[in-house]
Amino acid sequence: NLFKSNLSTIYFSALIQQVKPKLVITIIDNSLYFSNVAKILNNEFKFLAIQGAARYDIKQLSKKFFIPEFLCFGEYEKDLYNEYKSEVKKFKFYGSLKQSYYLKSKYNSSHIDKYDIALLSEACPGWSKNFPGFEECVGQIANFTFKLAKKHNLKIKFVGKRRKDTSLYERENKFYKKYLKENFFIDPNSKETFSSYVSTSQSKLIIGMVSTLLRENLGAGKKILSCNFTSDNRHDFPVDGICNLREENFQEFEKRVLSILQMSKSEYFKKLSKNKNYIMNFDHRNSAFDLISLRIKELLI
Repeated sequence: NLFKSNLSTIYFSALIQQVKPKLVITIIDNSLYFSNVAKILNNEFKFLAIQGAARYDIKQLSKKFFIPEFLCFGEYEKDLYNEYKSEVKKFKFYGSLKQSYYLKSKYNSSHIDKYDIALLSEACPGWSKNFPGFEECVGQIANFTFKLAKKHNLKIKFVGKRRKDTSLYERENKFYKKYLKENFFIDPNSKETFSSYVSTSQSKLIIGMVSTLLRENLGAGKKILSCNFTSDNRHDFPVDGICNLREENFQEFEKRVLSILQMSKSEYFKKLSKNKNYIMNFDHRNSAFDLISLRIKELLI
C-alpha cells in the first residue's frame, strides 16, 4: 500500500507538471493522493479541496492531511483539523455543496412535514471489527426508533443509502434484519431525485448516528438527534446539547425524542451548545454552490 501510494503520488505529480493546470480541485477532501501531491507542488500550482462529507475518520483513524485551501462545512472543521495536526493553509466555511444542488433543484418544493421521524440508514457490516460496538449502536438506534413509533403511533421514513435492486441495497436490508423484529421498508436512495434530502426535509425530526445528513439538516434549520451508544467519543456529534444522546436506554431515548417533537424550533436551537452554523454554514441567499463557484472563478483569474 505504501509503495502504491508513493507510485501514485509520483504519477499524479508528473501529470500535473506536464498539463500545467490553473487549478487542481478535488471533492474527495480526505484523499491522501491529493494531500501528498499538494504538499509537493503547492508552490507551483493552486490546489483546492471541497468537503464532500462529515469526516469522522479524522478522529477515528487520526488521519493527517495537507490542504492548501479547504472549502468546508463550517468552523468545526478548522478546530478538528488543527486539533489532529493536519496542515490546512486556508479555511473557508461554505456549507455543503451536495445539499446546495438539492436546494437549487426542482425537487426542493414541498416542505410540509409528512413524517414524524426520518430514520437514517447507516448499515455498516463489519465496522465493529475496527470500532467495537459500532454496528450494534446503529442497529439499536433503529430498534429504539421503531419501538417508539409503534408505542406512540408515529410515522417513520426509513431513509436508505443504497440504490434499489443492487447488491448493496440487499446488504443494507440484511444488516437491519439482525436488529429489527418487525417488518420494515428502507426507502432506496435516488441521487437523481435527491430522495434523502426530500425525505428529511419532510420530517419533523431526523435520527441517526454519524451521517452527514444530520449536519446538513441541522444547518438547514431542522431538528436532529445523533445517538452514540458506543462509549467511544470519536463517534460523537460535534455539538452537545439536546441534539446528542449517549445513554443506551430506551426510556431516555423515548423521553428525548418526544421532548424534541413537542418543542418549537426556536426552543430546540437554544438547547444546543453551539450555533448550528458552527458545524454547517447555511445561507439561503448565498448557497454553497454559489460561494464555491465564485471562489473557483477567482482562483482561475
